Amino acid sequence: MSTKINIPAYKLNLNQNAKIISFKLNKQQLVKLNEFGLFEGSEVQLTAVAPLSGPAIFKVNGTVNLGIDKLIASNIFVEILPS
Repeated sequence: MSTKINIPAYKLNLNQNAKIISFKLNKQQLVKLNEFGLFEGSEVQLTAVAPLSGPAIFKVNGTVNLGIDKLIASNIFVEILPS
């Protein structure tokens, strides 16, 4: 039996793929992310992290690159997908 672990999206390793499980954000933040195509079940890949706690760049559903503030990305919980 395997245990699935949910981690903040900001903690992914570079180029690691994951599926969004949940958000711990206020309604305004969640609506904005939904407008950019981020929903529970969306697949994301961390492609870059800016220095000095800057934003993280995620590829969303294999197509769109989206920069997300560290604090917000730390409140998006994901499940790591097998390589």
